Amino acid sequence: VVKKQLPSTILNGPGSKVYENSTYFTNCNAATSATFSFSNGSTTTETNTNYKIVWGNGNPDFTSSTFSTATSGQVYSTGTYTLTYSVTGQNGCEAIATNYVFVGTNPAVGLNNPGNTSICTGD
Repeated sequence: VVKKQLPSTILNGPGSKVYENSTYFTNCNAATSATFSFSNGSTTTETNTNYKIVWGNGNPDFTSSTFSTATSGQVYSTGTYTLTYSVTGQNGCEAIATNYVFVGTNPAVGLNNPGNTSICTGD
């Protein structure tokens, strides 16, 4: 059995945090929306032949044979979105990573509001 190497699916973006073993790109500034740009962090760029990002915000997918400059800003409203990043290598193997985009506020302090965003605090 010959094993083929999977391409790297590292995606760089603002506010990157790991929460419950998942990568989140976050904006916790109490705005109703935020703009995110992403860049390629793949360690296998020399052998990658295709990139695809499904934004999760309703915008058209990013699909390209190259990914050398940061993507243009993607706007997300308050909430959590699933962002899927797939990379295909020259050997035909495709790797898919599921990431999340979160726009919200820091947890509120007070007895009446338990807060809604443990992602912003990293806990």
